[in-house]
This record gives sequence, structure tokens and C-alpha cells, in this order.
Amino acid sequence: MDEAVPVENRAADRTRRYEIDPADYLAAIKRCRGTDAIVIGGYHSHPSSEPTPSETDRAAAFSDFVYVISGRGRGREGFVTRAYRLRERNFSPVSLVLDAEEQCT
Repeated sequence: MDEAVPVENRAADRTRRYEIDPADYLAAIKRCRGTDAIVIGGYHSHPSSEPTPSETDRAAAFSDFVYVISGRGRGREGFVTRAYRLRERNFSPVSLVLDAEEQCT
């Protein structure tokens, strides 16, 4: 992943839901045209719970998109970020690995 593009939350209840406007999603796809870039996923947070897909996430999800979720970890983990991909109606974890050339010191 080379870039994360923030977009406005269009949900009616922004404290409990996150919704991407289809126009924002299409704009991201259009930005990639003529480049080697592609849109591979989306990200959001669960500030009051663990970073695992909710039933709301599942209802809005589609296959092979990467869903990055940040939220409260267990015990002393603090705030953590995890990624998932929907396959056959089930979310599977996706490893997040930093590129050695991109790591901060």
C-alpha cells in the first residue's frame, strides 16, 4: 500500500457507523487511471471495541477488498490495527507487513 486517502464519513450516526460515499470511492478509482495504482481496500476505526469486523462491517463488505480496522486491543495492547479480507462470507485475517525500505527509525 502506497497511500491512504481520507474521506468524509457520510453515515447518519457518525459516532456508531462509518460509510463511504460511493462518489468518493469512484473518485479514488478514477485517480488511479493511467497509473499502476489500484484501490485495494478501506479503513476505519472501532474506538470503543476490538478491531474485528462487526456485523455492520459484514453487511456492507464485498469479497477481496482489504478492510483495515483500528481499535482497542486486549489487555495492555493499547490501540491496534488489523486487516481482513472477506472470502465466502467469512472474514480472514490479512498480515500487515512494513516494507523494510519504508520503515521509520
